[in-house]
Amino acid sequence: MKFRALIAATIVLAFDVATAAPVGPGEHRYEFTAWSGPGLEVRLFVPEQLADTTPVVMVMHGWSREAERYFDDWKTLGRDKNLVVVVPHFPVGDFETSNDYNLGHVFDADSGALRPQQQWTFAAIEPLFDDVVAKIGGTQTEYTLYGHSAGAQFVHRYLYYVPGARVRLYIAANAGWYTLPDFAVDYPYGLHNSANDESLLRAAFRKDLVLLLGKEDIDTSDPNLRNTPEALRQGKNRLTRGMTMYEVAKASAAEIGADFNWRVVLVDAATHDNALMAPVAATLVPANVSAANILFVGNSFTYYNNGLHDHYRKLLRAASADGRARGQQRSLTISGGTLPEHDGGLRQMLRDTAWHKVILQGYSDGPIVAGKAEQFRQAARSYAKLIRDIGAEPLFFMTWAYTDQPEMTAQLEQAYSAIGAELNADVVPVGLAFARALSLRPELTLVIDDNKHPTLAGTYLAACVFYAALNGRSPEGLAYTAGLAMQDAGFLQEVAWQTWLDYDRR
Repeated sequence: MKFRALIAATIVLAFDVATAAPVGPGEHRYEFTAWSGPGLEVRLFVPEQLADTTPVVMVMHGWSREAERYFDDWKTLGRDKNLVVVVPHFPVGDFETSNDYNLGHVFDADSGALRPQQQWTFAAIEPLFDDVVAKIGGTQTEYTLYGHSAGAQFVHRYLYYVPGARVRLYIAANAGWYTLPDFAVDYPYGLHNSANDESLLRAAFRKDLVLLLGKEDIDTSDPNLRNTPEALRQGKNRLTRGMTMYEVAKASAAEIGADFNWRVVLVDAATHDNALMAPVAATLVPANVSAANILFVGNSFTYYNNGLHDHYRKLLRAASADGRARGQQRSLTISGGTLPEHDGGLRQMLRDTAWHKVILQGYSDGPIVAGKAEQFRQAARSYAKLIRDIGAEPLFFMTWAYTDQPEMTAQLEQAYSAIGAELNADVVPVGLAFARALSLRPELTLVIDDNKHPTLAGTYLAACVFYAALNGRSPEGLAYTAGLAMQDAGFLQEVAWQTWLDYDRR
C-alpha cells in the first residue's frame, strides 16, 4: 500500500554533521538548520559527567511555545541526573496551528492530502538528534522523547508516524486530547484515514510509551483544553482523556493479538504544569545501555560458540543505524569454573576497565546443589559489592537445565531469583527462555549431546535474552541471525522477548 510504504520508512535526511570541536558542559543555544523546515532555535544542556552512556532527552514544549521555561525545568534535572537535555523551539510564526505542531503537519490543512515525509514537522527530530550527538562528540544511538501538553500530542503521534525512530522511551505528559489507536474513529481523533494500518499499529504497541498523567489535571474550564464533541468523547478533562487513551489502546492490542508495552504513570498532586511532571519523567529515563561496557563472567556456558559476548555485540550492531556496536563487550571465563574461582581475575578486570554492567554466571548446578550453593551465594554477595564499588551494576545469568534433568529449570529460577532479590540485582532469565522455546518447538536442539553445553542456536537465544534485558527492547526483526535459518532465528528472538517481558513483570 502506497501510504504504508511511505510511512514505514525511517525519516532520513541528508545533512552536514557538525565538524567543530565538541561543546563543553553547561548551557548552549544555537540554530538548527539541517532539515527541510525553517531553522529552529535549540537549547542544549550538557552535564559535567558526559559519557557515551549519558542519556539524551529531547523535550517538546507545550502550546505556549515557552521553550525557555521548559529548558529551565529540565536543565536542573539534567545536572542532577546526568542527562543531555535538548529543547527545540517551534515558534508560532512558523508552526501556527495545531496541525502544524501537535499533529506533525502530516496532512495538508486545506486539501487533506498526505504531505511529503521530509516536510512533516516530525522530520526535524531524527536529524536534530544526530546533530546533538555530533556537537557533544558522543556516540549515543537512542534517545528519550518527552513532551508536555501539546508536546505530548506531538510525542504520541510521532510514535505512529515515524516507526523507525531511534527512540528508546516515549513520555507523553498531560496531553489535551489524543489520536486514539482505533480505526473506527476518524483522524485526527482516531486512525481512520490516518495513513496507518494494522502492521504499523502493532509496531507502535511494541514501543515503550509512558502516559504520564497529573492526578489533579482535571480543570474543565482551561481555555486551551479542546472541547469539540470528539474530544469530549475521550473525557471531560486531561486526566480522564489520558486514561481513555490507555484503555482504548490496551483493548485494541488485545483484539489484534499485539504485544503491548504502554503504561500509565500517575503523578500525585500534579496539575497541568510541566514543572511538576518533568521531575517524575526524569526518573523514568533509561540508561543508554547499548553504549555500555559489559563484562560477562562465567565458564563454558558463556564462552561456547565463540562467546556469548560476541553474539550480543553483533545484535547491537544489527540494531545500530550505522552498523557499529558502542562500548566494550568482553568475557572472563574459566573452563568448568565456579563463581568463587573468579575472584582474582574479576578484581583485575574491574581495575583495568570502567565497566558499566557485569554479568555473573555460576557453575551450571552450583546455585542448587548442597555444598556448592552457599559458596555461590557468598561469591555473589562479595562480587556484587566489588562491582558496585566501582560504580557498575551486577546482574545474574540464570542458566538452563540439563537435557536429562528438566526439573533444574524451576530450581535454578528459584535460586537465581532469590539471590537477585537479596542483592537488588537484575536476573537475566536465559534458562526460562530455553524451557519456553523447547515447550513450543521440542524439535529444536539448544543443547549438544553432552546434555549441558549450548548449540549455536542455544547461544544465540541466550544473546537475544541479554539483548532484551539489557536494552529493554525486543530483538525481533534484527538482521543478525548467527547463520541460523531466518524462521528459527525469528522464533528465538520472539521467545527471548516474551520470556524477558514475563519475568520482568513479576
